[in-house]
Amino acid sequence: ATRPWAPKARLLLLYVLANFVLNVTGLFVTKRGGASLSAIAYSVLWPCSTLAFSAPFLGPFREPLRPQTIQGLLLVFVGFALYELDDILRPHP
Repeated sequence: ATRPWAPKARLLLLYVLANFVLNVTGLFVTKRGGASLSAIAYSVLWPCSTLAFSAPFLGPFREPLRPQTIQGLLLVFVGFALYELDDILRPHP
């Protein structure tokens, strides 16, 4: 008995598991580091997922990596670096 739905079921299970881990990690980051760190973590996650969707192993489902995408990614990383630099340079009581 062939089960043509089996590969799709595995992918669904993998997606649900990955999504669960992502959300639990997000809750942990929010609990331990606060809402600001959580927002920064998700702003770093966005460029990582953008690059992941342009990976060659996706074949025909691969998203093109346009110059505007690179510019947006650089803008997010520069903003993150400036935020961290401000935190490092500002004296803490």
